[in-house]
Amino acid sequence: MRVFSLWTRGRNIRNNREANGQPIEGQPNLIRRCRYMRVKITLRCNECKQRNYNTMKNKKNTPDKLELNKYCPFCRKHTVHTETK
Repeated sequence: MRVFSLWTRGRNIRNNREANGQPIEGQPNLIRRCRYMRVKITLRCNECKQRNYNTMKNKKNTPDKLELNKYCPFCRKHTVHTETK
């Protein structure tokens, strides 16, 4: 029983390191680099100016403002939504 708890405790430490972005022995430091390329954005309806959707975007691949055709529950129709921060 004690051996199992030691094994579990060591496994949790390894998973916590991965979640915190710290590199683990034998793995490249890609976790930290990839996290800063994606940013959180909010999509706003162009007609009623309500902020309806939250999403993530890769700022390296799409440096311009994002525009998507999405459903607006306030307008009750599909409208163009643009990116706001």
